[in-house]
Amino acid sequence: MELLDTFIAGVRSACASFPDARRGDVRYSMFAAMNLLAFAIHTVCDCLEQLWIDARTAKRARTRFFEHIRTITAYLVFPDWATLMQTLIDPKPPPNIEAQITK
Repeated sequence: MELLDTFIAGVRSACASFPDARRGDVRYSMFAAMNLLAFAIHTVCDCLEQLWIDARTAKRARTRFFEHIRTITAYLVFPDWATLMQTLIDPKPPPNIEAQITK
């Protein structure tokens, strides 16, 4: 957790030079910070999260991987991260899908 706090503090200080629209500037420091944080999280998952790596490999392209995540999570609720990633890896529906579809 300390590592994440240090990283977020670094991102905030790096983005402090960007303008901020809330202060009347035409700056977007919060947008820049969130964008950098998203890239950092994706990079960490690419390096450390085996299910993420397997799902990315199964979909072959990064854009396809995120398209699948957007599409599947728009219609289904997954009980946990592992189930979502396993559904992306295997070309079969997640468990208990019938209960969500019939509602």
